Amino acid sequence: MVKKTSNSVLVIISIVGFILSFIWENLHFPLYQSYADWMVHIFFLFCALGDIILIFLVYFLTAALFKDLFWLTKLHFKKIVVTLIISIIISLVAEKAALLLGWWQYNDQMPVILIPMPLVMIVHACLADVMIPVHVIMMF
Repeated sequence: MVKKTSNSVLVIISIVGFILSFIWENLHFPLYQSYADWMVHIFFLFCALGDIILIFLVYFLTAALFKDLFWLTKLHFKKIVVTLIISIIISLVAEKAALLLGWWQYNDQMPVILIPMPLVMIVHACLADVMIPVHVIMMF
């Protein structure tokens, strides 16, 4: 029974995460000056799929750090803070890699903070990588 429930949670995180990430990617694309042709032609589908990978990377890194695959079921402030930190670090690395690969560039309207990290990426990291799994686990 536990295995079925944990699989259900992962599936729901994937579905909810994909839908929200797909909407997110398509809503904030005007903040970019240019982006790779492959992203435009499929309406940022691969970006949303990449977000799902990042969500699970954050989830499993947090699980490894706390030595608990089901860490969301025993959620407390320390776990949320650690998850946010992991999420922001992973988002920084992913964003920097995408910039170096020339997948996109920011325009002047993109609010950039840190090294440079767009503010929208920090919001996305908090919402997608942390809040989607937390919300899904609260449903069970």
